[in-house]
Amino acid sequence: MKNERVKPKVGNVLFNILAIITVISVGFVAFNIFSGAKGYAVTSDSMAETLHRGDLVFSRKAEFAELDVGDVVTVGSKELEEYFTHRIVAIDRENQTITTRGDNNPENDPMSTPADRIVGAVARIYFHSARRCFTDKRFDNSCNHCSCADCIKYDFNSHEE
Repeated sequence: MKNERVKPKVGNVLFNILAIITVISVGFVAFNIFSGAKGYAVTSDSMAETLHRGDLVFSRKAEFAELDVGDVVTVGSKELEEYFTHRIVAIDRENQTITTRGDNNPENDPMSTPADRIVGAVARIYFHSARRCFTDKRFDNSCNHCSCADCIKYDFNSHEE
């Protein structure tokens, strides 16, 4: 007798692909809801070598007093729907403002950012091209929830892996 194989039908394959996409999407939504983090896509190379165009960063709300020079934060305006993620290079605690700069930029950003424009400190980055996940140890010392193939801890304050 011939070895009979059951060939998967195209419908079954498509169903499985859609099921996997749905599970991944629900996972991202659940992550945002339960962790308090919000995801942002990186649209420029102003933070290269830390972040590259196409990477996905998740920022969590952080109290102004918790922020330190060297932290990577997402700042922006809901009214303008413009956001960017840069590193803090100076903090004015008295006036409640920070000065930021992209790691790949030669100069600081032109204006200081008031505390109410700080969306949060970056908690996790998904590197699009390298398929690696870095976790900021300030928020999560373990990477148990990371689904990336190569997962390491990353301390934004020291640039050491």
